[in-house]
This record gives sequence, structure tokens and C-alpha cells, in this order.
Amino acid sequence: MIVLVIDPDRLTAPVRWEDGAPPAADGAQFPHLYGALDLAAVIAARPLPVDADGAFDVPAELDDADDR
Repeated sequence: MIVLVIDPDRLTAPVRWEDGAPPAADGAQFPHLYGALDLAAVIAARPLPVDADGAFDVPAELDDADDR
């Protein structure tokens, strides 16, 4: 599994922030890209390791990202 780091200014398709299914209790919303992902918008790819319990171990530089 990998995480793609996207520069939203390079996207040509619209991004909409929407509730999950079911909606998060804290009101968090998630970005949905409505169209093709422009490869020029991908500025980095990071591995998403799995810990010993099988849960994803989100890298610190991604865990605190606020990209809205």
C-alpha cells in the first residue's frame, strides 16, 4: 500500500469534501476526486507500512497533515 501526496492546485478534476459512510462522529469529512487523477498532481509517493497488529502505521509527516 502506498500514499500519494497530491498537489491540489495541479488537479483539473473537482475535489469535494464529503461525509463518510457512515458519517464520522467528529464531523470529519473526506476528499473525493470527481474525475481522473492527473499524474502531474502527484508530487510524492510514500509507503504505508503495517504494524505487528495489522493496522496501518501512518507516517508522522502524513498523520498531522491538514490539506484543506
